[in-house]
Amino acid sequence: MGKKIYFLGMKSCGKTTVGARVAEALALPFIDLDDVLLRLAEEETGEPFASCREAYKSLGKEAFRRLEALAAGELASKDIPEICALGGGTVENPEARRALEGTGFFVYLRESPDILYRRISSRGIPAFLDPQNPEDAFYRLFEKREKDYSALATITLDCRGRAAAPVAEEVLTRLKEAGYGG
Repeated sequence: MGKKIYFLGMKSCGKTTVGARVAEALALPFIDLDDVLLRLAEEETGEPFASCREAYKSLGKEAFRRLEALAAGELASKDIPEICALGGGTVENPEARRALEGTGFFVYLRESPDILYRRISSRGIPAFLDPQNPEDAFYRLFEKREKDYSALATITLDCRGRAAAPVAEEVLTRLKEAGYGG
């Protein structure tokens, strides 16, 4: 098993917030796949993007997924211990999954779909949801991704709407129990 810890789960489940806390506790670097993807998108297009939501909307699904796979490959290729937050849809990208599998521990932050939808929709409907029926589209997407997250996860943690600090503490305990040694 690799030295990395990857956080996976739906958008707004806490991957970045909890991942950064775990990185701080373990004195390891923290990197968000979204930041790598945005850098690659800017290098390729010459345009800065404020968010992955904006990049997805501007570039389209295929170009976005290609950059996501490149970003995943970049993360996986560094043979150093670090904490990485993956994008919510990274598990649906076969090239990205191939690059990441076997390179570390995968922590799935499972959150209630009702809580997630409320968090996501409070910032506007993202481009990956059907604008005609975003709630229904979200629940279908959640069901589909839930299987992918569970299949890839080394550790699955039910967040139950809890704050980041107790979730991060539980992650640290579970990583130790799973034999993570950096």
